[in-house]
Amino acid sequence: MRLRCEVQVSNRQLPSLNIRKPTRPNFSQVSVGKKPGERNKDGPVYIMLCTTQNKSGTKYLIQNNVEQIFSKFAHEGKATVRIKSPPDDIALSKADPAQLSSFLRIVRMATEGRELPERVLSHLVPAATTQVTRPVETLTIDCPSRYPMVFPKTLHTLHVRHCSLRRMSPQITALTSLTVLDLSYNNLSQLPESFSNLVLLRKLDLSHNSFEAFPPVLSSESFCRSLRELDMKDNGMLALSPLFTRLSALVSINLNCNRLRYLPEQMGLMKSLAVVLVSNNLLNLLPCTLVIRAYHRADFSDNPFTVQLPPGAFVRERRKVPTLQEAAGQAVLAY
Repeated sequence: MRLRCEVQVSNRQLPSLNIRKPTRPNFSQVSVGKKPGERNKDGPVYIMLCTTQNKSGTKYLIQNNVEQIFSKFAHEGKATVRIKSPPDDIALSKADPAQLSSFLRIVRMATEGRELPERVLSHLVPAATTQVTRPVETLTIDCPSRYPMVFPKTLHTLHVRHCSLRRMSPQITALTSLTVLDLSYNNLSQLPESFSNLVLLRKLDLSHNSFEAFPPVLSSESFCRSLRELDMKDNGMLALSPLFTRLSALVSINLNCNRLRYLPEQMGLMKSLAVVLVSNNLLNLLPCTLVIRAYHRADFSDNPFTVQLPPGAFVRERRKVPTLQEAAGQAVLAY
């Protein structure tokens, strides 16, 4: 069993000795297994930590040597294994939650002396450089000459701007760990069905492209609960499909500088929506559900609305805020 994550090792005796030794998390390969050449199936099982500074690794005996496992935040990729001897705390973070759960389950079994299947144990050999090198999580491409032949599978954030893209590359839709994707300033007019593979996507920027309509794939089930921010400004969009309202988790939408003539009636019923930017379009009116909503930020300026409201129509009457004593007196009189 091997796990790649951030690891911080702290010795619990140092504070009592008045020794301050600040430690930093290091990207490490964490393995559970036996030493090479160990043929006895009842032989000791170790945790081994390998880093770029120590590829040979540091080994910790597991059986009768794990004092406690803190796994309350394992679903967030965080956990701590407390070792008895030496008195070290091994803090794991930024791990894959599923892999971390498997790792902790194996450590618990080894702690209890239970027999472990050979397939879950690793040979504790020095790590290769690639195994202890921090994976690339962010990549920015701002011109065609920098467009790569292959994208790292570990990417979480990808910016591909000013690359004159006319269609989506299958390599991008295969990056299933993406949470932020910026495809602005290209020539895209549609998204492929394989785009629905990006189930973790939270922020999508499609501004300054050639989308004349809302891409249907964005209304698929995979995006309804994940997508939080969508930017489609300056696309020349003619209509916003009612399918757009299926994005129940959407918090921010930017539709500035398009050619929209109307908005979906159900748009005002999207409970999570807090930022609505629809300036510089061709709107004649707004759905009533949209008007009665209170938003954190809303911009409907520079649209040819047919109904002109008098100045100050939305300015509420200024009222003096009562003092605490006055408010208390009013409450007593009311009840």
